[in-house]
Amino acid sequence: MGARGFKPKPNELKLLAGGRVNKHAPIPVSRSVGDPPEYLDDCGKAKWHELAAQLGELGVLAASDASILTLYCATWSLWRQASDRVRDEGLTVASGEGSPKTNPCYHIASDALKTLLRIGTECGMSPSARGSVKTTGTPTGDNPLAKFLTKR
Repeated sequence: MGARGFKPKPNELKLLAGGRVNKHAPIPVSRSVGDPPEYLDDCGKAKWHELAAQLGELGVLAASDASILTLYCATWSLWRQASDRVRDEGLTVASGEGSPKTNPCYHIASDALKTLLRIGTECGMSPSARGSVKTTGTPTGDNPLAKFLTKR
């Protein structure tokens, strides 16, 4: 059973909407996870670089998150490959007897998508998920949200 009630909004969205912010919410901290593992394919490595930059900027990424980021990127690559095959071959393919059946890659893509959504929620890859992800430490660089929250 999931969490009850509304998903919390991150302070960034509350500020944009002109609402009150949670002064006790953790302030995002920029972190790095290094380079992607060699065993990721090119698609997975590209996703790694994209997400590492974005999540690091949001302050929801720490060095200890490398393994979960690796799982996400490997699953992303699997989803892309399966989705591309479904796009190229169609939703149905001929069975051994010649009758149409659901393309097996459709099921692979569907399962990979479910996994991506679960991992993405854990890593704060949506605005509502970022509201429940806790960060620690002190902000680095010129973080306008941190400045705003420390003034209050």
